[in-house]
Amino acid sequence: MACGATLKRSLEFDPVMNQNSPKRRRCAPVSPSSSPRKYLRLEPSPFSQVNTTPTPEQILHNIKQEEQPLFSLKQVGLICERQLKEREEKVREEYEETLTAKLAEQYDTFVKFTHDQLMRRFGEQPASYVS
Repeated sequence: MACGATLKRSLEFDPVMNQNSPKRRRCAPVSPSSSPRKYLRLEPSPFSQVNTTPTPEQILHNIKQEEQPLFSLKQVGLICERQLKEREEKVREEYEETLTAKLAEQYDTFVKFTHDQLMRRFGEQPASYVS
């Protein structure tokens, strides 16, 4: 028969059973001084001061405030007119820029075409003012 002898080591060398290990510290009971009841008793509820039912006068006042227009019809017309003028100016500027670019491109193409036609017709001959 085999006889085995085992030695038991103390728990201070066991990382799981050691009281200083992070796992044991997490599982340690919470001290009663930091209980949640303490925090709940410190501040009164902010909802306790709110009046839950508005009076009919308050309701009427709120409805009248909601129905008041922000701008008069004349002000809206002036705002729209100004916005249209500003947009029209921007569109005109963009159109002018595009038109100028296209005309410059067309002119460059015309100059190249004319130069090519002259080179084909006269070749490499020097230009003469008499001809």
